[in-house]
Amino acid sequence: IEGEKALQFGLLNYLVPHDQLEQETVKLAEKISNSAPVAVQLTKKAMKISYLHDLASSLDMLAGYQGIAQRTNDHFEAVQAFEEKRDSNFKGF
Repeated sequence: IEGEKALQFGLLNYLVPHDQLEQETVKLAEKISNSAPVAVQLTKKAMKISYLHDLASSLDMLAGYQGIAQRTNDHFEAVQAFEEKRDSNFKGF
């Protein structure tokens, strides 16, 4: 499937020209690396194992992971930073 078609079908979140791919990839990697580490770890784990389970089981697992992530100091830091309109300072716990 060509890129434009994949985007129209909803298979992509966004499409960038080939000459901007590396720059956009670095930007996305930086955004992920600046995110809350526990949330990123749980997201990666969920993505790796979700294909092994049915939808209901995957949703149950994700609900549990969300409960874990919402009880971290990083979650409360993100909420406070949002309210104060500043960047978050994540510590990884």
